[in-house]
Amino acid sequence: YPLCALPPTTGSREFVEQYEIELSERGVGYLNTDICMVGPILYPAASPTIGDLFLEATKDVTSPVNDDESYYEFWKNWSEAGENFAPKVSPFVGAGSDHATFLFYAGVPVMDIMFETDEKLYPDMSGYPAYHTGFETFDLVDKVYDPGFKTFRACSQLNLRLGLELAESEKLPITMENYADVMEEGMVALEDNGVLQTLEDLGIETQHWNESVYAFRAAAQLFDKTAIEQAVANPSLLRVTNDQKRGFEKNFLLSEGLPDRIQYRHVITAPSLFDAYGGSAFPGVGDLLYGLKDLEPSSPEYEKIVKQLKKHVSDLMIIIQRAADYLKPFRLYAKTEKENGGSSFKILSCLFLVSFLSISNA
Repeated sequence: YPLCALPPTTGSREFVEQYEIELSERGVGYLNTDICMVGPILYPAASPTIGDLFLEATKDVTSPVNDDESYYEFWKNWSEAGENFAPKVSPFVGAGSDHATFLFYAGVPVMDIMFETDEKLYPDMSGYPAYHTGFETFDLVDKVYDPGFKTFRACSQLNLRLGLELAESEKLPITMENYADVMEEGMVALEDNGVLQTLEDLGIETQHWNESVYAFRAAAQLFDKTAIEQAVANPSLLRVTNDQKRGFEKNFLLSEGLPDRIQYRHVITAPSLFDAYGGSAFPGVGDLLYGLKDLEPSSPEYEKIVKQLKKHVSDLMIIIQRAADYLKPFRLYAKTEKENGGSSFKILSCLFLVSFLSISNA
């Protein structure tokens, strides 16, 4: 279950709504574990900014089948991928568990840790028997599902390892360029599926949206490079960069929510209206186009949806440009004895501006 201690009468949705301001200002990441015992195979999903953390973390986790090897070694051997094994981490976490509101409503990056069935042994199995029934007892888990609690051990170790890295790193381990991959692949998929052409046929201009997507990578690369080279010895500069990292995800939130879905604000990786467990980039576009072909072009409902599409495409362009602008570096000046007061003021001004941008984007 999630590592966020929720009061027994408070669901994750209510928790996020109640503590939205605190989460927006202080939240670094959210680790979610719904089920640990379907099988020994990790199927990771995470926000693009923190998905890369899985690889190194699994090297510090014990294999569920051999106490003398790491989970990474077990995973690599199982996948038969060779020495250059780089596990795929899905950037689409879906909305099937408690992490959904943290990411899609409050803009807190999430990691969803799920251990699933070994499809090589059970190719047609989905889930596990007795799921969410009265027969799902401790004795059943102890004797049948996970004897010795080996998979549970790997799951708990991975949660702890990732949590410690997020909590204790002086430089927050958050990178931006993976979002460029998600958005560019999303645009290619929309092109291949004929969605962009459909929008053009409706008189909706997509050029500026497309340009904003492909311009984002340069800003992300520059930010990531600068953050890596940044000296930990400069606490003021480190504070500014960490604040930018922590606030970045909220740039992708649309304050009024996706069209007809106020509970989902994230315009890039939120789930589709018709598949809460899956995901694809820019879900609002597909949601609005769904069923449009069944309406008469002269009908008020058709005209309403076309207007929503025009606005949403414009919103996407603005939001992506905003995210790129947010990553621009802040200039800080070295403190000297003569300029002590002035330098301090400049540093505080930069910190205030970063905090203000984070709050205004929330």
